[in-house]
Amino acid sequence: GWVQRVLNNVTPFTQRMQDLYENEAEDAVSMIRQAGGPYEGDVALNQDNLLSVGLIQLYQTILNKAETMSLLQRANDGDANKQLLLAVQRLADLYAVLGDEAYTDALNPTIAIGADYGVIEGGLGLGYDYGALASGLFCFDNQLPNLLEEELALLRGRSGANAPGTTIGPYYNRLVWNFTRGITAGEVAYAVNYNISGEKTAAIDYQQAAAAFPQGHGDAYGHYLSALAGYYRLLRNPYFSWGTPAMGEMVVADSVVNVDYYDESTFAKAAAKVARTAVDIVDRTARKAWKEADIGAGYLDSDPARAFGYGEWASRGGFGALCNWVVANSLLPEAGGVTNTYSMQFTGGSSSLAGELPANATTTNAAAGWTLELRLQAAAQHDTDATLLAWMGEAREQTLVASLSAAGIPGVGVYTNALEIVDADGTLETNYVPAAVWAFDTAPVALVPGRAYLVALSHREGTEAVDLRVFDANGTKVASRTLAIGSAMPDLTGGHIAAGLNYEGALANFRFWENERSDEALVAGWETVSPATQGLVSSQPMTASSADDTTLIDEASGLAWRPYDVFWRVVEASAAQETLDDQGLLRIDRGTVTELGELAECVHQLQLKTDAIDAGLNPLGLAGGAIPFDLSPIGEPEARATHFEQIRDRARVALKNAATILNEAQENGSRLRQIEDARTGYANQLDTMETAYKNDLIALFGYPYSGDIGPSGTYAQGYDGPDLIHYMWMDLAPYGLADVEDTKSVTTKTYRLASLIERQFLGLWINAFASESGSATFTLDFSASGLAQKPDAMTGARRAPGEIQQAYGNYLQSYGRVKRALYLYEQRTGDLEIKINAAALLRTIAEVKAVILEGIAVYHKIAAVKRHALNLSLNAINYGLSLAEMLDLQIDQGIPDITGAGLTVNVDPSAIANAALAPADIATQSSLLSSKLMVQNALVDDIGTGWGDAIKETVSMGAGYMSDMNAAYLPVFEAFYAQISARDELESAWGEMLAAQAAYETVIAKAQRLLESRELERQQAAVALTKLRYHDMFFRQSRNESLARYSAAFDLAQKYVYLAAKAYDYETGLLASDPEAGDVFLREVIGARAPGVFDADGIPVAGGGVGDPGLADIMARMDANWLVLKSRLGINNPQPYATWFSLRQELFRI
Repeated sequence: GWVQRVLNNVTPFTQRMQDLYENEAEDAVSMIRQAGGPYEGDVALNQDNLLSVGLIQLYQTILNKAETMSLLQRANDGDANKQLLLAVQRLADLYAVLGDEAYTDALNPTIAIGADYGVIEGGLGLGYDYGALASGLFCFDNQLPNLLEEELALLRGRSGANAPGTTIGPYYNRLVWNFTRGITAGEVAYAVNYNISGEKTAAIDYQQAAAAFPQGHGDAYGHYLSALAGYYRLLRNPYFSWGTPAMGEMVVADSVVNVDYYDESTFAKAAAKVARTAVDIVDRTARKAWKEADIGAGYLDSDPARAFGYGEWASRGGFGALCNWVVANSLLPEAGGVTNTYSMQFTGGSSSLAGELPANATTTNAAAGWTLELRLQAAAQHDTDATLLAWMGEAREQTLVASLSAAGIPGVGVYTNALEIVDADGTLETNYVPAAVWAFDTAPVALVPGRAYLVALSHREGTEAVDLRVFDANGTKVASRTLAIGSAMPDLTGGHIAAGLNYEGALANFRFWENERSDEALVAGWETVSPATQGLVSSQPMTASSADDTTLIDEASGLAWRPYDVFWRVVEASAAQETLDDQGLLRIDRGTVTELGELAECVHQLQLKTDAIDAGLNPLGLAGGAIPFDLSPIGEPEARATHFEQIRDRARVALKNAATILNEAQENGSRLRQIEDARTGYANQLDTMETAYKNDLIALFGYPYSGDIGPSGTYAQGYDGPDLIHYMWMDLAPYGLADVEDTKSVTTKTYRLASLIERQFLGLWINAFASESGSATFTLDFSASGLAQKPDAMTGARRAPGEIQQAYGNYLQSYGRVKRALYLYEQRTGDLEIKINAAALLRTIAEVKAVILEGIAVYHKIAAVKRHALNLSLNAINYGLSLAEMLDLQIDQGIPDITGAGLTVNVDPSAIANAALAPADIATQSSLLSSKLMVQNALVDDIGTGWGDAIKETVSMGAGYMSDMNAAYLPVFEAFYAQISARDELESAWGEMLAAQAAYETVIAKAQRLLESRELERQQAAVALTKLRYHDMFFRQSRNESLARYSAAFDLAQKYVYLAAKAYDYETGLLASDPEAGDVFLREVIGARAPGVFDADGIPVAGGGVGDPGLADIMARMDANWLVLKSRLGINNPQPYATWFSLRQELFRI
């Protein structure tokens, strides 16, 4: 469909403009940058706008357009709905990326510099790493008072208490780019942490930050809600049906590949992220408002419309999670795996199951080796003897019977004419007839009613006995009997089976094997065996998926069995009985979408956290007076650590673990920075490359005419690049060609640029909404001779001509010279002909002999001259007209008419050059001019050589006879030599024009090579940038996972540091007014949001007084105080003895 074609072609990983001959390589790599700004209305779906909009704006517009063609038309089409779901899913992925970025920003309290900072920043050799710069600075200082407030803003957006308002785009309630001009605070940390760098400008400011983070920072909760909004928009439409989870199709390498984008799972994941964020918001809000012994502080917001209290957030998050959980469950089918099934219960009398064995010699010959097994669980009350299993032949004349007496004793017998089964109108009737028992025997023990047993009958080929074995549910053999038949096994051909006659209880897992089975094999297959197991002929589990089933299919043979008068009981099937159903992508149900469980768990956490705070516990979940006493009473061996020191050591370990996990997350963050730095490097290189190529192309093509730039021109306003379209436009008048060429009206032709459009995929999707032809056109004016010339309406001049214009100007000059030389040559040739005719009239009769000699020569030569002149005047091609027509023909053939592209595109100079607008038109002129000059040169050569010699000879002969003829022939000689001079001038001009043509073609070829070289470098850069985009997404997800683990580790470390502070306060016993009292540290621990700084051995180091120095700073200051107080208070001199007392003997000290 149209939606899928667009979304597959415009992705975060590929070039949006795939034709790199005309378009620059796009250097955007970060998913945040490519997601773009917020959707604020539909954007234009055209090529000019494609690079200026973000993917969110583009995808939302496509979704809106698709909705107008389906749901708004009240059309509920399954295929169209899949296309809508695909668009919503892509939007949800982008919003999830934005939400993850904000969420991980909130979890990561450090200022990211990068482990290879010295390398990236030009080899400064600083070599800083993350741990060394985990300072107390935070990115949005100057906008927010502390790191906890920053975390809250990143999680749920700004409160709107301060400017700017939350209705101003593009950041709305998100944090604004922090270029607030703070010299020592927020701006420094912000620019460093978010790696803001200047591109195409000499400044690093908010504009660069806005390009990298178009929607500002934070509001993870809002982004996750936006990911859900598209799904709810569709679900609320009465003409939309979600349908069952299904796969889509994608063409890859000319093959259809089944793919699934897990819409149901995407919905559940986004819902889980909303709930998880709500849990964190409740936690941070409670920390912000917490006060010792002040229960309920911060439960409600002072602004009811804002409702940012922790109780209000708990209600919001919990109710939202419940609604999302209900919706997600409604979209997903019930989980697969072990399910309930129906077990067959026999009620006695005619209650039974009838079937047959496969009709082949191996399995129906009772004399061969075989094993027959059946699982049973008899009812507590069993009044009559029952037939567990009867194996009858085709004629029902012999029967092998496994029975169970009323006393519960199993037995085996072989009967003749034992019973007859008649199936009349679906009713099973059993008729007993007089029977002769060949042999019958029973087991030595009775089976306990209500217990499960396995009964097996086996026959060894060549023997006259049947083995009866009984096993209990534990696999213990409880009975075994060998029945000696005394004669050969009867003929049981046909293999009819009847089970459960007069039996009360459950039967299951009937199996017939064409070989003997050992005890171990029978016990191992108690639950299930594969229907494909070698030797298994029949396998009937005697269970059904519905109580309405009238036939049960044999799993091994595929034959149908029929139950009669049985009772179905719902039981839970054993996992071992479930067969493998490898559905691949189709297995999307409530069991495979694990986020459903996370949603429920988040609601539980919200309730527990709210209850804990309401009960007076601090945000860490500890009571105000909680003091740890799980310690050694005499300290560790030798060291004899005190109470505080033991708890402190545990806190150090937990804090170090949290720092280690954070470093792991920051390694992935460092890779993201490296990717962004590499992108910046590529962008700078591309800018340098593009500038160099632009300058080189301008040197070749020149600038466009000023009148060709702007709304009415070919190029956009402000364009300062080369003239790649109308570089052939020249004013012919300065070259003296206007008067010569204007022999007919100027021809204007309009062409559509098709060759480039064919390479543009965008025409496929934009054309769906184009109301007119989208092909770009340009016009060229041609003079009478076919030379391209600047239109009269074109105003202005080129800012600077290029080498092409200079070469073309040189050609035009030489072309004008050829035209003038040719005109002069034709004039001189005509004058010579007139002089020769005039001289011929002066001949006298007296010179008969001379005249005859001269006449012979002159006759032939004059005839030749007249013949040539006639050919020139009548048969020569009209040079200007023919050239123009030939040029038009070549252009029409060179630029094919292709419609329906639906896009505005730039001009490919190769299209003009290849279509004979550049060197080919000059070649055409040269070929046409050559065809004319071939005639002229023939005349020159003929007259100049043969005829000249004849005239000289004739004149010499005649001079002796008629001296007065000299006066008549002198004008002929003068005209002849003037014609020779004109011929030489024409040859010189012709050679100059050919040289100018070659120079022009050389420049054109140089320009073409330059354009191809630029395209190659763009392709190479595009490939490298595409790889960076994949890496960006991978490391972004890895960082998110690592930071999620860090959050849990930090919470644990914070709890241990708090307990260490409690132990410190307990041992020192200082008053709250004392500056070294433990109360000071307790309050700081609750508000701390960073791990702090550690030395090379992992020992906490004190931080500065700016921002949040972290838990390490608290630990370091407590340690420093402890070193002083330990000796001052005598804690380092403990009293090891103990005083014993007895409450009983001392009468409770009353």
